[in-house]
Amino acid sequence: MSVATIVKERRSIRKFKDQDVPDRLIYELLEQAGNLCDRQILQAMRIIVANQRESKDRLSRYMTNAFARTTMGRFMPNPIIETFYKRFAEVPGHLAVIVEDHESAEQKDEQYAQACFFLQSLQLLAWEKGLGMYWRSDEILYTPALFEKLGLTDGERLVGIIHFGFIAKTPRPRNRTSAAKKSHYWPNI
Repeated sequence: MSVATIVKERRSIRKFKDQDVPDRLIYELLEQAGNLCDRQILQAMRIIVANQRESKDRLSRYMTNAFARTTMGRFMPNPIIETFYKRFAEVPGHLAVIVEDHESAEQKDEQYAQACFFLQSLQLLAWEKGLGMYWRSDEILYTPALFEKLGLTDGERLVGIIHFGFIAKTPRPRNRTSAAKKSHYWPNI
């Protein structure tokens, strides 16, 4: 499968098979994605892998508790909140990606962009192996209680939580606006 095909066909996956992802495959994908990145981001980044029952349950509870504190979560009854826990816990694995945070806006943006590049590369490499991922970047990632549970320090930033597993169902492609249609050429702006 060509890189162009993988880029075009990759989807965010929300339905995973009830099948463990071997540690060696996770390690291989993390190594490959890391080889595509600037070595400085690898020194400034840490990744928490939760793919064993106990660690998945604990992280799922942390995410559920964080969701309950969000704008939307505060208005939901507990049985619905518990549905979120079940959905999180059923996912074969999770990766929490954390980078150093900087005082300088330029360095902060650079670290975040590099971490995003790493995660996008990881998703494309995983797709090639039949592994789907969903990059969570919503309001729960900005919950101080979740930071505390993940052990974030004052000098760190949570980039995202990636849910991963073997693909059970691939969503149909959505219509997308071509990047060429969004392009404007200088000096016509």
